[in-house]
Amino acid sequence: MDSFINSLTKVLNFSRGCVHIWAHEHKVLVVSTDTPRPALDSSQIEEKISRYWRVSVVEVTGSTQDDLAQLISQSKARTGEVITTNYQSAGRGRLDRKFDAPASSALMFSFYLEPHRDKSDWSFLPLLTGLAAIFTMSSLDPAVSTSLKWPNDLLVADGKVGGIIAQATQSGVIIGVGINVAMSDAELPVSHATSLQINGFKELNRNTILST
Repeated sequence: MDSFINSLTKVLNFSRGCVHIWAHEHKVLVVSTDTPRPALDSSQIEEKISRYWRVSVVEVTGSTQDDLAQLISQSKARTGEVITTNYQSAGRGRLDRKFDAPASSALMFSFYLEPHRDKSDWSFLPLLTGLAAIFTMSSLDPAVSTSLKWPNDLLVADGKVGGIIAQATQSGVIIGVGINVAMSDAELPVSHATSLQINGFKELNRNTILST
């Protein structure tokens, strides 16, 4: 299976896939634990992905979504740009709900695309990104049940493990992704949230999740 990012490249062809898509519901959040995790490393990630993508790692930021939007407005980013971080203090999800996680505990990144399709098709990008996410998680650990809940929730064993956000620009779309990688049951803020660690996921290295 290609990397999370390369999987996205494939599903952007709008091909159909088999996935559980359930009714709309509730909140977007990223929660995690303080368990030490390897820092993100752009060189490790870029070694295993298509050259179409350019990955930048920032240690601390307010929001990768805002960072990328600013670069685009200044003509300093083009399609295929990716920003990820070890900690963001002002992340947000759909409907501006808070999207937060302790340092190095969640996989949070934003990427920019200029799809060669009518703008009416762009609304499918969050769904396709969600498909890429669950396909990648399934490839890393087939024993863990993953599914997509409409419109943007990533589920593992029926618990919410992450979410997707989309922001249109004049020429393209910025997609934000957040996945809860490591946290304990005691740290869950709501009953329907979960993490990869809680579900016994075999791979908790965020570099590997993004690039395997």
